[in-house]
Amino acid sequence: MVARVVYLILTLAVYPCIAEDEDIECDVCISTLEKFEDGLPEDIMGSEEEIGTRFYEFCLSAKKQEKELCEHFEGMQKHSPRAMTWVGRPLQMRINPRSICAQVGRAHQEICDIKSDTDIEFENRLMKKSFSELKKMLYDMKLTCEGCVKKIEFAEKIRMHSKNIQPLSHEEL
Repeated sequence: MVARVVYLILTLAVYPCIAEDEDIECDVCISTLEKFEDGLPEDIMGSEEEIGTRFYEFCLSAKKQEKELCEHFEGMQKHSPRAMTWVGRPLQMRINPRSICAQVGRAHQEICDIKSDTDIEFENRLMKKSFSELKKMLYDMKLTCEGCVKKIEFAEKIRMHSKNIQPLSHEEL
């Protein structure tokens, strides 16, 4: 009994509940962990090892960006300590995927650098435009790009701003 209390206290000290961090964008990480969590039956949520085993199985069938994320989490290895620490234990403690990705992303930025197919397609379409078209797009969005010299910098500014714009709901149209 004492061992369980000590374990719980240590676990809470290691994995503090984090306020959602809006500055960190880990879209692929968040969507992948949400998809994984949605597929977990409720009865195994108390077992870190069972969650780790299910994550391994999930990673074996993952495709593209999910597979890349799994490789960072070492989810392709059965009983990986990194997968247990980064995925199993936080999910067992009911920490949401956004907070998990924010915490891991602070320490390992490469996890948040994984881009989804839609980001890549959008960026490719922007890169096909001329400088003057990109500048006009920024002007139309009422944005400036201080210090932007390269085409990719303008495209990235537009892409980041476009991600923050929420589409109108059906009722507003």
